Amino acid sequence: MKEKLFVICDSDEEYLAGLQNYLEKKKLADFHFKSFSSLELAQEYNRENVFEILLLNEQLYEESVENMQVNKLFFLTEEGGRRMTEDNSVIMKYQSAEKLLSSVLDGYAKDECCKSGMPCVTQRTRLITFYSPDVQANQTLAALAAGQILSEKKKVLYLNLKPFSGLQDMLECHYTSDLSDFIYFALKHSDRLVYKLGAMKQSVEGLDYMPPFANPKDIMQLSEEQWEQIVDALMEFGNYEEIVIEVSDACQGLFKLLNRSDKIYTLYGESKLSVAGIAEYRHFYGKEAFIQRTSFITEPQEWRQKEYDYRSLALGHPGQYMKGILYEDGIM
Repeated sequence: MKEKLFVICDSDEEYLAGLQNYLEKKKLADFHFKSFSSLELAQEYNRENVFEILLLNEQLYEESVENMQVNKLFFLTEEGGRRMTEDNSVIMKYQSAEKLLSSVLDGYAKDECCKSGMPCVTQRTRLITFYSPDVQANQTLAALAAGQILSEKKKVLYLNLKPFSGLQDMLECHYTSDLSDFIYFALKHSDRLVYKLGAMKQSVEGLDYMPPFANPKDIMQLSEEQWEQIVDALMEFGNYEEIVIEVSDACQGLFKLLNRSDKIYTLYGESKLSVAGIAEYRHFYGKEAFIQRTSFITEPQEWRQKEYDYRSLALGHPGQYMKGILYEDGIM
């Protein structure tokens, strides 16, 4: 599939260079980036090349822009700028590149001009699931550590599907939207999912993740079929080599997720009660195929005694512990 042109036009060459450098490092699916310091140069290139997205400084606007081959036009506005558009395609110039890109991709994904994304991965995406009937708090520590280790060499997405995940505090982030918004969009426009992902995803130590559910009821209200539809869309259009999902009994589609997972990790404690509970779980589901793909891992005692920085787990004990397990299982 031919890459789409994402073009930035601004007379501030230093700003242009910084923004293009950021965009190229993001390696967005489908897009090739070009920048021009004048409208004339952009128009000359546009005569033979359609622009999928044009990000134009409003001060460079001329009526001739309306005749350009542009599928989605955004205006870069500086403080005090007054340009208004019917579809609110106005982006503040002076904000973080991350927020700017998020606004552009969000507006693009919602617009009917957004062309359907083709499957982005050249090989099958692997699904790795963390689930414990023992309700281990440190399951998140294990899953995040595994995701950060895997992301050192691969493109990885982490999804936390637990109620009250605690990630906002542990990662010291503030989220203006969450998985509910993403899933609502993806169920209606699965082929545009990669652009919505680009708009909403966060990153920690190279690991992409989506802000978890703020309202636990949103998790419980999704049906098995809807969960399956979401996973199908992520596997086909998400542009990731590995997807790490952390699940709980709140998911109606729990066992469908387990059954389609390539690998499952179940963390349990060393107490007699924890060991007995896991034994009952293995006995009850022993004939299910997903049990054969499950590694039962003991929670290290150190994890219960020490506080870790969830933003940087790869070099600490959680990362090294999970790295050994991933190597042993042939995941790395």
